[in-house]
Amino acid sequence: MAIRKKTGLGRGLSSLIPQTDEPTKTVAIGVAQKVTPTSIDTETPGVAEISLSKIAANPDQPRTSFGHHGMEELAASIREHGVIQPLVLSSKSDGSYEIIAGERRFRAAQLAGLKSVPAVIRKADSRDKLVLALIENIQREDLNPIEEAKAYRRLIDEFGLTQESVSKQVGKARSTVANTLRLLDLSDEMIEAVTTGRISAGGARALLAIVNPGARLRLFRQMTTGPGLTVREAEEGARRDSTRTRKLPQIMAAEEELRGKFGTRVTITERVGKGKVTLQFFSEEEYNDLLEKLLA
Repeated sequence: MAIRKKTGLGRGLSSLIPQTDEPTKTVAIGVAQKVTPTSIDTETPGVAEISLSKIAANPDQPRTSFGHHGMEELAASIREHGVIQPLVLSSKSDGSYEIIAGERRFRAAQLAGLKSVPAVIRKADSRDKLVLALIENIQREDLNPIEEAKAYRRLIDEFGLTQESVSKQVGKARSTVANTLRLLDLSDEMIEAVTTGRISAGGARALLAIVNPGARLRLFRQMTTGPGLTVREAEEGARRDSTRTRKLPQIMAAEEELRGKFGTRVTITERVGKGKVTLQFFSEEEYNDLLEKLLA
C-alpha cells in the first residue's frame, strides 16, 4: 500500500533515540561484536555493543504476546543482517541494563544466537520507562488490538493523559485512539476472541455498533461458530440488529464529549422522559480523580 508512514516516534522516544540528522558514534551491528560492553559513554548520545547476558526485560512490558512465527522471521533477518535499529536501555546500579524500547529485537537476537546487541544508553526513571515502553509498543504495527487498547488505557489512567495527548504522543489520529479504546467495552469473552485472533478488530467494531447486549452476543456467536462471518457480513448483521436500539446521534456525541472530559467510559441510557448517565472507574485513585472533576 503506497502510503507514506509517519515517523511518529512521539516526543518521548525521539528524545532517546538519535535521529538521522544528528551525528552518532556507531559500531558494527552485525554478528561480530567489535565493541566491548564496557566501552560505553552514558552521557553522550551514541551506540554501544552490550552483552545480552547483561540485559533484562522491562517488568512493566505492555506486550503480552510476541508471536512465534514473527519472532522466527525477525531472528532469521537478524542472523543475515544484524540488528539494524539499536535497543534503548537504562543502566542499573549493579552494572546490568533494563530495556526501555526494543524487547522484541532483544528476544529475536537471543533466538538468533547473538552474544550482544547495539544499544543506546539513557537515563530514565520508572515512570519514563513505562510510558516509553507503552508508546514504543503502540507504534509497532504487529501489536494486537487489545494490547494496543490496554496500552492507551494505561497512559490515560496511570499518567493522566487525555485521548488528544495520547494521539499526539503515538502519532495516530484521535479517532483511532478512541475507537481502539472502545474495544475494551466488549465482554471478557469477546476481548479474548480479539486477542487470540478468532475475530478481527473490524469484527469487534461491528459488535460495538450493537447496543443491546443480547443482540451483540447473538452476532458474536454467529461470528465464532461454524464457518463464521466476514467483517462485511458482521457489519450488515450489526446494522440489522441495531436498528431498533440505535442511539440518537446527539446522545452518542454527548457520550464522546463526556469521555473526553472525564477520561473514562461514559454511557447514556435514555428512556421516555427519563434516563441515566453512567461514568465508570477502575481503581480507587480513578474514583477520586473522577469525583474531583465532578465536584470542581
